[in-house]
Amino acid sequence: MGQKASQRPRPLTTAPAPAVVLITDQGLTEGHTDVWDAVITYVRQGGTAIAMGHFSSFVKPDNIRPFFAKAGLAWDTGEYCRTMVTLNPDVAGSAATSLPTQYSQKAVFLKGVQPTAILYGIDETSVDKKEAAICFAQVGNGKIGYVGDVNVEEGTDDAILAMCGLLV
Repeated sequence: MGQKASQRPRPLTTAPAPAVVLITDQGLTEGHTDVWDAVITYVRQGGTAIAMGHFSSFVKPDNIRPFFAKAGLAWDTGEYCRTMVTLNPDVAGSAATSLPTQYSQKAVFLKGVQPTAILYGIDETSVDKKEAAICFAQVGNGKIGYVGDVNVEEGTDDAILAMCGLLV
């Protein structure tokens, strides 16, 4: 039996389109592929989607790669640790002056992220500098972001606002 109309998700391409889609838990990695497909279409047409909140804490590590690969991203589960993360001002753009240049973050990091998509990466004093705590990549005409922070650090709030276009 089908869902009631009130239970079906509204198409993301219907006007008005959402300003941002926030993926706050692991649900889209464990099913609901039709919804994830709709989010990817929305992003490719100029939208923004950010995996954040409880996403990094509850997603199964083996589900990260196929989830982001569907959007054409080679992101995979990296380290889980607390370390200093450093801002990449080129990725931050005009919001760079409003974001902390460095702060301590406990996160599920991603590897396989292009340097041009790393918003906050592992500090240059760390052994592996290529992992990202927060990343924001171009996908079609839009962007997909990931926030690995598991402790809701103060600097992370500002990074999310910046990715949403609310901090310039």
